[in-house]
Amino acid sequence: MSSESSRFVALWTAAEEPFAEAVNETYPRDPMDQAFEEASALGDVAPIVELALQRPPDFVVAVLDKLNERSWTKFAKGLLVGLGERLEPPRVPALASLLRPTDDWLPSDGSIFVGAFAKVRAIREVCQVVDLMMRAGDARYASIMVKTVREERPLAEVAALFVELHKGGHGWTVGNTWNSDQVWPESPDILLLLIEEFRSLGYPQGVPDLVARYGSGHSGMHRWQLYRLLGDERMADVQEGLIRSLIEHVPEREVVDFVSAAMSDGHKDLALKVITGLVSFRKSTPLIHFLPPELAAAVKESRVGN
Repeated sequence: MSSESSRFVALWTAAEEPFAEAVNETYPRDPMDQAFEEASALGDVAPIVELALQRPPDFVVAVLDKLNERSWTKFAKGLLVGLGERLEPPRVPALASLLRPTDDWLPSDGSIFVGAFAKVRAIREVCQVVDLMMRAGDARYASIMVKTVREERPLAEVAALFVELHKGGHGWTVGNTWNSDQVWPESPDILLLLIEEFRSLGYPQGVPDLVARYGSGHSGMHRWQLYRLLGDERMADVQEGLIRSLIEHVPEREVVDFVSAAMSDGHKDLALKVITGLVSFRKSTPLIHFLPPELAAAVKESRVGN
């Protein structure tokens, strides 16, 4: 753990001191045992969740350890879900930082806890916790939360999360998953809706990044389908941004896929614009060897002219 991460964990732990003091109070019976008895009698984890909500993270870990000893896996999962659904956002990172993977017990890695939080809590609360985790260097749980929102929440809420994190300076780097198959939009139709959501949320400046990263690592056909969907006049600037990303950033074989699709659909001028722009911008490129003969000849003429 880096020194910066250690500093954040220390701050979170200090914030839990009022709850730690409660552990030292005198009770007629051990509160953990009492909560376990009530939960067992009811067949419901609610008493354990109520107790854990008032206690510091190390107490929660002790409860999970005891559930593990008894093989009460269902209650352990219920506890993590219950805490995820109800724990105050500033307290989430401290508990998550103590929930690390083990080889023999699924819930103890905290994924269930942060996933439950991301699934039901307000997007502003999810953004708050993801931001705290990213600043503390805990990208793994942050990425799980982003992935959960992506898979479980309505598209408008997904867009709101992306916008807020982008505004917060995280770009598209949360857990290095925003470009992955598990998180990134799987179709150009969904991306188009996200673009419209970005604009409706008053954040058009995030659209170029959104477009530039769409389809990364996949066939350029994805980008061609998106380009065609962006035919509305309102989206002309987005189309141009897509062309710029092809010329400046996209791997060359994916550019060839895009150009070939454009040619097949009768858009020779667009294909030539992309190829000549790429050759001019990148100077040295083996791209010409993968082009249809007609475009390869046009590129050679362009080079001679330059």
